[in-house]
Amino acid sequence: MWSRRTVLVATALVVVRDTATAQSGSAPGRNAPGANQVAIEISDYPLLFAPVRINGTPVQALIDTGSSSPVRLSARLAQALGLVLATDARSVVQGLDGRRLAVQRAAVDTLAIGDWVESNFEVEVAGNRIESISAQVGTSFDAILGWGFLSRRNFMLDYRQRVLRFGDSSQQPAPKSVPIPYTVVNRLPVVAGLWDKHPLKLLLDTGAPMCNIDTLFAGLPAGEIVSKELILGSMNLPIQWRVKDLAVTRQALGTAGTLGNNLLRQYALFVDVRNRLTYLEL
Repeated sequence: MWSRRTVLVATALVVVRDTATAQSGSAPGRNAPGANQVAIEISDYPLLFAPVRINGTPVQALIDTGSSSPVRLSARLAQALGLVLATDARSVVQGLDGRRLAVQRAAVDTLAIGDWVESNFEVEVAGNRIESISAQVGTSFDAILGWGFLSRRNFMLDYRQRVLRFGDSSQQPAPKSVPIPYTVVNRLPVVAGLWDKHPLKLLLDTGAPMCNIDTLFAGLPAGEIVSKELILGSMNLPIQWRVKDLAVTRQALGTAGTLGNNLLRQYALFVDVRNRLTYLEL
């Protein structure tokens, strides 16, 4: 049992402890009645952003399925909102660069995305981590909506239509959607596939601009870009991968790579939380 909770950060965040449970609901279709819909922006990097309101203040939020923390705020936003932060002695944020930051927590009165409003919602702050990421990717934002928040409901990310939809409708995905089972490891979604005919597990990460493959798994030096086929479900996908030292996520999640936006942006991504299925719609 972990005596201390460690959170690991790339642009994403990983909690090294699996406390996730399945949620209720079924897969939201593109025209699901009653679904809550918001427009998203895709930056040049490319990353996904959506408008949210925190205590009534408009905020740009990164949509990051690779972040296990439900909602993380920048230090500047927490200060602007006058939040009273309490340090969580059990939690530490660690980046791939090895830097560690204490996690602070507070409750906001309201958190809203589209018509979905949460009250008295706990948020986290990890120093100036968001400010650093914002400067790195060239887009100003002050919040991260992670898997812990997104997976509270079924959701659909349509990269082509630039729409994020939440809903609990029983409507099924479109017939051309390809189902891909996922498991939850340390609060994050992990899928299995074949990379150049070798089995591996991958983090489903909308906070990753492109697909990454671990140096140890690929047997290649960090920084190289390689084209390798990925078999995912019934799909054979030729993908460009960046070779990267993924020791942090490899040890925390048992993954050898990440599925990023250079692949995902070609599809509409549905997530059926109850059945732990993702769907890629062509």
